Amino acid sequence: MDGGFQETGDHFVEHIRTYYENPSIIYSVVATHPDGDHLGGLRTVLEEFQIRELWMLRPWTYAQEIIHRFKNVASLDYLIRALKDAYPNVLALEEIANRKGIPIREPFQGAAIGAFRVMAPTKSRYFDLIVNSDRTRG
Repeated sequence: MDGGFQETGDHFVEHIRTYYENPSIIYSVVATHPDGDHLGGLRTVLEEFQIRELWMLRPWTYAQEIIHRFKNVASLDYLIRALKDAYPNVLALEEIANRKGIPIREPFQGAAIGAFRVMAPTKSRYFDLIVNSDRTRG
């Protein structure tokens, strides 16, 4: 399910505790896409529970592979900073995961998350999405 907005994170945590037998461990958290209404509340989930793995894509980790597709970007450091600025919800989750030692996995097509398989995107499609996004204007 979506994590909701940051402001609704406590409600999301309460829902998990009430309807999922108050788990002490959540094995996999999956961030479907970087919008605030899907990722904001996951900050609270990562803070409140013991999480075994976080599945999400972080565009700046691919900066070296896509920099050539940005015509007006002079340096790799600039592109990394610009991508982090463009995706603050993803950056916030990454910071929490790093602080808590939660491994971050890449949910590209074909990856197995428990009994489930990721259907999309492929890595090349994800690169296209980053470059063509209104957030990055590649």
